[in-house]
Amino acid sequence: MARQLRQSVSPDTPILLMQNGVSNEEIAMEYLNKSCLYTAAVYLTARMTEPGIIETSGKPRLTIGSLDSGNKEKAKFLTHLFNEAGIQSKTSSNIMRAKWKKLLWNVTFNPLSAYAGVTVGQIIDHPKLRETAERALVEGMQIASYKGFIFQDELIYQIFKGARKADTHYTSMLQDRVNGKQLEIEAICGYFLKEATKLGVSIPVIQSLYQNLAALEKETSPKNPLHIEN
Repeated sequence: MARQLRQSVSPDTPILLMQNGVSNEEIAMEYLNKSCLYTAAVYLTARMTEPGIIETSGKPRLTIGSLDSGNKEKAKFLTHLFNEAGIQSKTSSNIMRAKWKKLLWNVTFNPLSAYAGVTVGQIIDHPKLRETAERALVEGMQIASYKGFIFQDELIYQIFKGARKADTHYTSMLQDRVNGKQLEIEAICGYFLKEATKLGVSIPVIQSLYQNLAALEKETSPKNPLHIEN
């Protein structure tokens, strides 16, 4: 997409990335002018109640920043546009740290919820599932530190405390499994595994989740969706 987009926009066209993970920014910078690249951490709780109908809970939030530290004012302007449109937004001077923090939340709950077929709250309340989730988070934090994003152990408490607000939430990956869709394992688990391989670091929990989900994905299809009894 970045390669094709380069041929269709002027060098000074602002481009805002709004995807999960942290690899999209790395790819985009290979093909597009870094000074025109912006990214956002998107916080949105939503579910598809039926084809074409999306139901949200709470208010969507954006954290926006420039990939070029010299473009803070333009990032603030983009934030202003979203606020004017009624979407709660703020500007970050270290947007990739915000993106990493969200990715760490995702790797804590998304893969495990999809594999076990449980909500965020059920993970927190089940001792073994919670232990697995915490171990995945610690492994993710280890990789983040090698990439230059160091988080204190306090983040573990913060993530689980904040997750209480989403007790009954079906993570996006669980929703995909329920609906027989392709799972987002590469952006969430695959990235950590690739980086761990480069570094020679072992992350057994994330690797196990990745392998189990990859196996499940072969069984997941619109003809064979997952049914969950509440």
